[in-house]
Amino acid sequence: MTSRRNLKSLGAAFSLSLVLAGACTDNEPTRVIDTGASTAGASGSGSGGKAGSASGGSSGSGAGTAGAGGGAVDPCLPECDDPAGCMLDAAQQVMVDFCRMYTRRCPDQPSDVMMEREPDRLVEAGPDALSTATRPQLTASEADEHYTVAKALHAGGVYTASYSNSGGGAGGEGGAGGETTAGGQTSVGGEGGAPSGPLGERTVSYASEGDWDPTGPIEDVTKIVPGLIVDPSAPLLDPTVPTGERTVFPTIQQALDAAGLVAGCPRVFIKVLPGTYRGKVIVKAKTSAPPITLYGVDSDPSRVVIVAGHSSAGAEGDGTVLTVHESATFTNSLPQPFQARNMTIANDYVVGTWPGDPDSQTAVALLTQADKALFDNVHVRGHRNALYVKSTGANEVSRAYFRDSLIEGDEEIILGRGAAVIDQCRIHSLGDNGSSGTITAPSTRVDNPHGILIINSELSADAIVSDVYLGKQWYEGDIEEAVGKTVIRNSILGPHIHAGDPWLPTLRATPQDPMPTESTVLYTSDDYYVPNTGLIPPEVYLAEFGNSGPGAAD
Repeated sequence: MTSRRNLKSLGAAFSLSLVLAGACTDNEPTRVIDTGASTAGASGSGSGGKAGSASGGSSGSGAGTAGAGGGAVDPCLPECDDPAGCMLDAAQQVMVDFCRMYTRRCPDQPSDVMMEREPDRLVEAGPDALSTATRPQLTASEADEHYTVAKALHAGGVYTASYSNSGGGAGGEGGAGGETTAGGQTSVGGEGGAPSGPLGERTVSYASEGDWDPTGPIEDVTKIVPGLIVDPSAPLLDPTVPTGERTVFPTIQQALDAAGLVAGCPRVFIKVLPGTYRGKVIVKAKTSAPPITLYGVDSDPSRVVIVAGHSSAGAEGDGTVLTVHESATFTNSLPQPFQARNMTIANDYVVGTWPGDPDSQTAVALLTQADKALFDNVHVRGHRNALYVKSTGANEVSRAYFRDSLIEGDEEIILGRGAAVIDQCRIHSLGDNGSSGTITAPSTRVDNPHGILIINSELSADAIVSDVYLGKQWYEGDIEEAVGKTVIRNSILGPHIHAGDPWLPTLRATPQDPMPTESTVLYTSDDYYVPNTGLIPPEVYLAEFGNSGPGAAD
């Protein structure tokens, strides 16, 4: 029988182990707690990992730690000679139960789990194109200094902007919740003082800088020991298995909710078995949740399909009117770095199923609004607004990195104010509209330097599709500071791209034109600010560099 003093020591050691686990970097293999006791017999194969339950067994197919009477040391009661006879008070029992859940859902990973990525599939810059008023081109130095994957993903979180000319002023800078010194006054939410000179150069400070590189080594999915498994054939509820001991679930939502309970784990890996999973999925905004990876093992993303058919015009089934956010099949709001790999996320809503004008037919497949989100070999398929990249606050930068993925839709395929990098992907325009449509609809805030970057990618379309525009700035919420920024570089553009003026104008207010009567395109900050009150040098909002293919600029 263990003493209360020894149990307190266990509690202190366990708490320390959680702190140490939380200090691991995002890409390091997961580690379990180290109690200093023997865990012989604890490793199982398959989904088991280290189990350590006094009630017996690993969740994998191998042998787990023996329960009462089994003769092995319980890793969650390392000082207990006879685990079955240990006397625990309520608080100690909670701690031990958590320890057992942790060892199941946060198993140790093999030393060789990390792998180098395949070599980058870089698209060589096309021939020099003439920069025109309606199709501006970056110079090589501009492109490489400001619009690279590393630059776009360098910083995130809450940010503030300051300017070299603190005596200058222009309304609209600072962002909602941000602060800007303008005209000698402090403005909040973008309301500045009367213009009295240019802002000059901008400096942006972020809560998180230089702490994320999703292009580096990553776990080999064939070697990961999953903490949780999604198996569509698993029973909905097994009353013989305590909730904390369960590691196999029939739905993705149940597995994600279970992963969110493993506080302190460096990363919980959820293996999704092949199948079609119908229904909304939400990775919840829970601050105590660990980083999570949701993955399929097969390199064919069609083997794992997450699909629903909601739209802002009406929910699947009953037609309840929804918001754009609520229409999403998959929503990522996890405050910790989230990864989705080797799967399809789709919205199969059929336009016109529920009545409403075209703007009400939004049907989002994937909404990601949390920082440091990675989507690797993911097929995103929708129609209007297939991929929505957002942030949790107007004065926050949420970074999302898409690699080796396919993104399909027809109207405003990629939209939002998030900092999104589409790298080595294909963006495909579907033939639902026959012609017209847009690739991007950015609503980037005026003081956030990075919007949507499409690089080393291909823009393709169904054979019947033509006259597709590269983008249309989204005047989100009729907020003046939502200017929208997109750069497309080193990519192959198909013949469906509207060549001469590929950026659609928007009817919107700016400090330069607060009561507009005509639609306009904001190519740079000089199109936004009152003359002689903006940034020096002007900031690029919409541009291209080094694109090739029949849809590229001449």
